[in-house]
Amino acid sequence: MTKEQFKAEADYQMALLLIKNLFAQDLLTDEEFKTVQGKLIVRYQPIIGNLSP
Repeated sequence: MTKEQFKAEADYQMALLLIKNLFAQDLLTDEEFKTVQGKLIVRYQPIIGNLSP
């Protein structure tokens, strides 16, 4: 894994944690969560994070 891939993975995981917290606090609907998660995957193209459901 290159430094750039590692940074993208870390950035993705941090953003995912943020939206998971928003979802847990009922500040995002399930549909909004899935939409944002999809956008994060497109933006960061995570290698490891994309493997988890």
